[in-house]
Amino acid sequence: MLKTFLTTQDQNSACILSSKVQTFSPQKWKERYIIIMRNGKASGIDNISKEMLQAMGDFGMNILTVMCNKMYHNIHIPEDLRTSIFKLLPKKQRAVDCSNFRTISLMCHTLKLLLTIILRRISDKINRGVGREQAQFRKNSGKREAIFCLRNLTEKYLGPGLPPHSVGLIADHVTDTTKLSVARMER
Repeated sequence: MLKTFLTTQDQNSACILSSKVQTFSPQKWKERYIIIMRNGKASGIDNISKEMLQAMGDFGMNILTVMCNKMYHNIHIPEDLRTSIFKLLPKKQRAVDCSNFRTISLMCHTLKLLLTIILRRISDKINRGVGREQAQFRKNSGKREAIFCLRNLTEKYLGPGLPPHSVGLIADHVTDTTKLSVARMER
């Protein structure tokens, strides 16, 4: 399937690696994306591991670049790359109940590379578009950080060394309409 996909597509496709924002050569692509993937991970249905992608050299990296550019330009990912293998791993020995299993998905490393590139390309735009009230969807700005900020503000304005129960945090569901209020409790 991949071989016919590569040979039937147009060679003059728009390049995911050569946009107005950034230009990557296959060597920089290899340095940037393949190295950040963890070693020893199971391969997907195509049986190509991360170590095999690293060992391909420049020729293989050029082919991989052309393949990913064609998938990106044509907005079509071949069926064999989209297929994942789902495995159940028991959390406990002799697990019988479904809640005692953890599900993992084994997907192709080639698709992981393409999705990593797309995610890195759009992450800045997404972060600019997400409002401040949607803090839980941003990196390093979740509930824990909000509680830490409230605690610091409370200590600053109500006095240092207050016991933890003196500050009440009232939150309506963790959604984009979270309402926080700080009140000094009666002793």
